[in-house]
Amino acid sequence: LTHEAVAELLSAQAAAYIGLSVCALLRARRAGRLQGVRLNEKDWGFRQSVLDAYPRRYHRPTMQAA
Repeated sequence: LTHEAVAELLSAQAAAYIGLSVCALLRARRAGRLQGVRLNEKDWGFRQSVLDAYPRRYHRPTMQAA
């Protein structure tokens, strides 16, 4: 299976990228707050552009510079 040129992060990488646990990341995806791409029965891919938009929308204090 080939992917487009757009880089996708696996669940664990995506969670680390935006500072969430994998559980919270997948919960957010199920709730429709994050758009994910099904890679196989066990894992999801998340686009970096989608992840970049996430913290700005929810203004988590940990993500902002002091």
